[in-house]
Amino acid sequence: MKRLAASLLVLGLATTAFAAEAAKFYVVKDTVGLCSVVEGEPSAGLTPIAEKGGYESRDAGKKALQEVSEKAGCKGVVE
Repeated sequence: MKRLAASLLVLGLATTAFAAEAAKFYVVKDTVGLCSVVEGEPSAGLTPIAEKGGYESRDAGKKALQEVSEKAGCKGVVE
């Protein structure tokens, strides 16, 4: 019983760590021309305007958004 509880605890921690690593953030532009940082793969109507592979953190995405927003023709930025 103790081994089962320990195994479940380790599995839960490993799953949480894997999920945290998998999160990516993308700098996108919508169909209206507003730009933002979104978590996860961009959905329909959102076009990546910076690193196509995404960023490891929201902060990195926000920094990239500041750098590319004018060049990408963003009409505004949505936080």
